[in-house]
Amino acid sequence: MKGFITILAACVLLSGCDGVDKTHEGYYLVADVKVEFDNSHAKPQDNRLLFPEQQRQIAKNIKQVNADNYFNFTPSSVTYYTPINNGTKTIENERVQLNDVDYTITQGKGHTLQLLSDKGTDCGYHACQITLTLKKVSADSPELVKRQQEQKQSESAYQAQMRENIDYFKHLSLDDFLGTPFSLSKSFVIKMPIDMRLVDRTPRDCTRDCNLDALPLASQADGDTLIFTYYSQQERHGGTLYIFNGKPGDITLTQLLKNQTQVLLQTDNGAIYYNSQGKLEAFYYHYDDASQRYFIGIANAATAKQIAREFSVLRTMDPRYLGKKTVSMSYLQLSRQALEEKYQAKVSDVFNQAEVEKAMWKAMDLMLEKPTRFFNPGSSMMIAPIWFPSKKTKENIYVQLYAHSIDTLVDEDKIGLASIDKQKGKREGNVVLYTGKSYVRYNYLIKINEQLTLVLGVPDASGDLREQMFLAQVFKQLDLTKSPLAAIPEQELKNLFKYESQRNDSGRSKDRYFTVAEGLIDNHGNLIIPQPENGRYRFFHPQPPFILSTLEDKEGQDIAWSVFNEQGKLLLQAKSSVDIFEQHLAVTGDGVKKGIFDLNTLQWLLPPTFRSIRLDEGIFIADDADGKYYLVDQKGKTLVHAAKMIYHTAKKNHFAVIGDNGELSMVDGQGQPFFHHRGTSLEYIPPIDAWLIAFSDADGENTQAGIISEQGEMIIPMEYSGYRVTDRYLQMLRSDEKNRAWFDLQQVKEWRNHQPLQEVPAP
Repeated sequence: MKGFITILAACVLLSGCDGVDKTHEGYYLVADVKVEFDNSHAKPQDNRLLFPEQQRQIAKNIKQVNADNYFNFTPSSVTYYTPINNGTKTIENERVQLNDVDYTITQGKGHTLQLLSDKGTDCGYHACQITLTLKKVSADSPELVKRQQEQKQSESAYQAQMRENIDYFKHLSLDDFLGTPFSLSKSFVIKMPIDMRLVDRTPRDCTRDCNLDALPLASQADGDTLIFTYYSQQERHGGTLYIFNGKPGDITLTQLLKNQTQVLLQTDNGAIYYNSQGKLEAFYYHYDDASQRYFIGIANAATAKQIAREFSVLRTMDPRYLGKKTVSMSYLQLSRQALEEKYQAKVSDVFNQAEVEKAMWKAMDLMLEKPTRFFNPGSSMMIAPIWFPSKKTKENIYVQLYAHSIDTLVDEDKIGLASIDKQKGKREGNVVLYTGKSYVRYNYLIKINEQLTLVLGVPDASGDLREQMFLAQVFKQLDLTKSPLAAIPEQELKNLFKYESQRNDSGRSKDRYFTVAEGLIDNHGNLIIPQPENGRYRFFHPQPPFILSTLEDKEGQDIAWSVFNEQGKLLLQAKSSVDIFEQHLAVTGDGVKKGIFDLNTLQWLLPPTFRSIRLDEGIFIADDADGKYYLVDQKGKTLVHAAKMIYHTAKKNHFAVIGDNGELSMVDGQGQPFFHHRGTSLEYIPPIDAWLIAFSDADGENTQAGIISEQGEMIIPMEYSGYRVTDRYLQMLRSDEKNRAWFDLQQVKEWRNHQPLQEVPAP
């Protein structure tokens, strides 16, 4: 009992047994960081685009700064440890100041503490309140031990690097560098190294690495804030540039450097320092009194050498440091020798001429396939992957061919992706340069002949400036005698990229014709059938030696069918659909009746008279509006008139002609009869080379069927209802299934040798 009371007393003294500690003593890790902004004093003109994103980045940075910290509390002080340093602060009346922020200490549940900052705490030009929730851990906790080890290692490495960098900056020389001046607004210019890529951003898309938390960007009207990012892919560092409205004194180095860890270099308008997260950072600003606008740059890097280079870049916003080592795309007009001397490098050390040509010709090969070679390249483009050393990868060069002169392309802004951008380029000789947001940095134009131009587009994101200019020298040396163009016949060169393509036309290179918007072209690109002014031909697959098409009116309704020869001459235009037989006989008509038109003689062999006409075994079978059938030969001569039915019997040159009075005839292809007999149907039976002849009443019932020869001789009398061939037997069927007759199939076929023909037992 005494031991229980002792434990109970200790519980009451230490924690009240309610899960809440009564003392701060011990080690704590950060469990959560919450940042709440007070926007109650925001002005109506505050920039709503930047406000949320700026506050999001501020909160993110506060959380990152505190995430890996741990604390050791005593009743009167707290020692805090960050990845880069540590310090001890006194606790007075449950309040403590950490990193220039005043916190109130409150006890939480579950062995936790809360550090609550004052309302209105300065959080990067915004008022906020920060809540740090700390969880208590034992001194031998594996999580704490690991954190302590990591903290010692990171602080030691940080201090060593800082000492090294402090010494580095004691002897720093900021030299001029080779770069390109960029005018970012009327008042501000900055020079970018040739390996840096500058991108125009908007506040809406500037959601990463824009350092929005460092600047007073609220109260800016839409469009007043300009943001640019730049980056060196080789060295993997870069920065962000901002232009915005402000008054003198809104930005000061004193205010900026107040919360930084260690300043390494400071000038009148800029500094290099370790920021609150222990990262190397460069800052520079320039103010224009006339426009009352700030130009600010912020950059980060991993090494002292890199951050010094960033500072050299940022300070060129001050005209005093713009320097004389400038380069521009206008150097594209320099000779190869002059360009190599300027850069102290060889074009051949950067690009392999043979490999570039190989990639270009491969892209052109695809573009010059038929029928693509005849289509306007405004609707097609090929890419040539080229190796760029600075990127350590291949970038795509855009390859296009145009049936226009260089002057026409430039004057009418018809060049590829630049025309999509609606960018007006600046012409320098055979090069068209583009600035701002554009798919391409420049287009290199090569004259093939008076009406054919090769356009090579170099993307803005491909390589650095030096590589882009060296590549132009490679383009100058392209050997066009080895290009796919050299293998194209002269008669086709004049038709290259001449027509607007039809996207629904799946042409193949070996096809005789291709459909284009202008009409129909042959395999050499010659327009043989132009589209009419008041309608449109819709071509079918050709039926050599003819080309078929429907003719549509302006509303897209079919108004006629047309037949052309292979030279594009119109041979026939009719209101009915056209079917061509025997390579010259067209069955068509006036929209109601059909006839037969000879495409060789361009004459009607049979005027439009019939409801339908079909060719069966070389003979036309036609029927009229009264339901009468006719047999017509290929010269238009009617062989059989007004039968009830005519059809082919499945044996070549044998047709069944059914009369109105139960009379049946079998005739040949000249209309000559083999026999006449009473009957209503005739069916050829190949195994016995004979026909089933049948007679049925008007209702098609009471069928009487037998077997008849080609000469009309009855082989088996008409006493049955049908037949069936099975194995070696011919079964003659009766209405009574059990009462059928069996005949030997071979004997039936040779019936003349087996007279009288006898039934055989069922197998």
